[in-house]
Amino acid sequence: VREILNSVSLTIDDLVIHTPQKLAEEATVVQTIVNLKSDREIACQIFSHDKETDQWHLHVSAAIGVLAAQPGAIKVLTLQARLKDNLSVDEHYQRLADRGLSFGAAFHGMTGLWMGKNEALARIEGPESVVEETSNYHLHPALLDAALQAVTPLLPQGNKTYLPMTVETVKAFNSLGSTLWSHASIKTDKPQNNGILTADINLYDDNGQLVVA
Repeated sequence: VREILNSVSLTIDDLVIHTPQKLAEEATVVQTIVNLKSDREIACQIFSHDKETDQWHLHVSAAIGVLAAQPGAIKVLTLQARLKDNLSVDEHYQRLADRGLSFGAAFHGMTGLWMGKNEALARIEGPESVVEETSNYHLHPALLDAALQAVTPLLPQGNKTYLPMTVETVKAFNSLGSTLWSHASIKTDKPQNNGILTADINLYDDNGQLVVA
């Protein structure tokens, strides 16, 4: 996509997860279809092939365009001082397990967690296996997953499992490094119908510069 649009800074809009992609020991054929809508925007769909039925299943669709906006920045120490409640990383992953979400070592990237009312700040440090691969990705999936975990302490109490469904907009100003900060906040102005929650998540580098929003 970066080669097609000739830009490092991209925006992903109207991302919809239609069906989850199940991970299996046997390799699955995946196909990405890209349609050029203009010199600054493409439409993208990701499918997988089912051998048994010989059918293609749509998993994700989105529009991707060139990002013109400039990134902002935060003072991490100021944000930490405001978020006075701490949750240990071990307790964080235990709570996820209680909700039916268990993660392998590569996805245990959270090393610190600070919380306040309807917002949380997480320190993300990629495990060694992830660090070795970071340069191969614009947004490494394991780092991105760990960053998204920052919203889970803000979920209603209980063992109910929450999974991402749609993403309104992703603004990727630059590539993710192996260490970052993830700031999540629940949007209280959005109606929480049928157990659906809406959150904003911003990712910052070690200098507090916004990398992904």
